[in-house]
Amino acid sequence: MQIPPPALKATLASPSPRAPDWQAGQRLEAQVVRGSATGEQTRVRIGDQELSMRLPTAMPPGSRLSLEVVRAGAQPLLRLLAQPPVPQPSAGQVGIGPGTGAPAALTSLLPAQGSQAPLLAALWSMSRDPGATMALPGSVQAAIKDLFGRLHTATQATRPEGLRQAVLASGIFHEAALAVGPAGSATTAGDLKSALLSLATQLRAQHRPAGQGHAAVQTKPGGGVASADTAPAHRLPTPATSTAASSARALPQTVVLPNWIIGSAREAVPPRAGSPPTPQARLTADLSTPGPQALLDGLRASTDQALARLALHQWSAVENAESGQLRWLLELPLRSGDGVDLVHLLMERERERSGPDQTPVWRVEMALDLPGVGPVHVRITVSGDQVGTHLWVDDENTVARVRRELPRLREALEGRQLEVRDLGCAPGKPPEQQPPVRTRPVLDDRA
Repeated sequence: MQIPPPALKATLASPSPRAPDWQAGQRLEAQVVRGSATGEQTRVRIGDQELSMRLPTAMPPGSRLSLEVVRAGAQPLLRLLAQPPVPQPSAGQVGIGPGTGAPAALTSLLPAQGSQAPLLAALWSMSRDPGATMALPGSVQAAIKDLFGRLHTATQATRPEGLRQAVLASGIFHEAALAVGPAGSATTAGDLKSALLSLATQLRAQHRPAGQGHAAVQTKPGGGVASADTAPAHRLPTPATSTAASSARALPQTVVLPNWIIGSAREAVPPRAGSPPTPQARLTADLSTPGPQALLDGLRASTDQALARLALHQWSAVENAESGQLRWLLELPLRSGDGVDLVHLLMERERERSGPDQTPVWRVEMALDLPGVGPVHVRITVSGDQVGTHLWVDDENTVARVRRELPRLREALEGRQLEVRDLGCAPGKPPEQQPPVRTRPVLDDRA
């Protein structure tokens, strides 16, 4: 028989305390705002709520806690669960997710990150022409097939449950799910970050650094390839330019793409706390010209860029949580009939707004660049059963097309028992909703 730890009485300590909308049995992630000695009141933050409680052990500021709601209400009763371990980076390596030191991780991730578009273009081309991957090692082929199979379709994302599954599988919650335990590990086994890490591990096993001959690759009896890469799968190789000086340079205006990518793309702006979503156009890959080694090199670079960008999205969520804001910025690659589109999605609860009955206001923004349409921005606000939707499109002709379809959108929303408060489409880009969240700089160049 297991005896659970005693429950802890929590006192709301927010400037404007209100009863949290928690439920018994719900698990919460908290951060210590002001530490104290054992047995004294410790101030912790959960979302935008601050509470005071007596913890069984002293916790320094910044410590993260997992709590379970025993009793909800104005004076909630919480139970302290096991603290998730904080992994430490090994020498010469830089982590790609929350848990490693922020300065070390970010100074490497910022110059290494890049759009998922080149990798998605290659995956789509390989799915149309399986012969393009025949010259690649069997383990790489299997990892590519697994990654492409995990991409959700645009049709799935139009349904509520399908969109929910796509968000959960986007990879941004990878480490958070692992901290839950076995149930969370089962969730991460099917997410995008897990598949990207597996592909990166197989691609690194084929790498041949200059002057070191062939990569150490072992052939399995079944004809596949066993990776000889013993580095942890959750680490990025330390780039030669991952110094403070390189991260301080301005990002290039265009991306250095593999030579088998058709078209061009602007540098994907690194996601940070407070950043808005940005549209990214679909690319096309021609895999008939590069040899196997050039294809492997391009895939490895594109995979590492996508992993670094995903890790930056995770860091932006951490920075928002530390400021007490419920805000997630993530990317959803969605398969359609003629390619893979990238949807940049923002979800947040607005801190300064609430409905007449104190119902919180949630805001969702989407940015995407569709073939034949161009960049599209969508902003949706929801408060209870009231909803407002605005779209912004660059092309004037497309604006007229969208406006003609707005009555159908209104009818669909009202069919869901929602009250449409605002609906419209305008040319250009959406106005800034709020100033960016102020965070500590990654690099301070002032002496």
